Amino acid sequence: ADYALDADCRKPKTAMIVQACKHFGNIDLNHSFVIGDKASDIEFAHNAGCKGILVKTGYGERVLAGKYQFLATQVAQPWRICEDIQHAVDTVLAHLHSEKTVNNVSPSV
Repeated sequence: ADYALDADCRKPKTAMIVQACKHFGNIDLNHSFVIGDKASDIEFAHNAGCKGILVKTGYGERVLAGKYQFLATQVAQPWRICEDIQHAVDTVLAHLHSEKTVNNVSPSV
């Protein structure tokens, strides 16, 4: 493939998010989310220390069926699997709300 380069800035490697953290500062990756439709997105989330959400749209259904990329058996499983991006956003917001309620702190999005 034309774009099949092995570069540190390509997922699932983390140079892209490390650069964003340096540029924007104060990003807590342990409390961050990656939403994607590929196994490489979930592996990227895992490698960066984020919660990975696999959406079933795009390539997501094929990934889940084992027909496109493969989810690592134990290492990089999705934190959640959602029907689409809206469901993923709703899931993140519900999680942040429950964290805020439990910890009585204001989560940063």
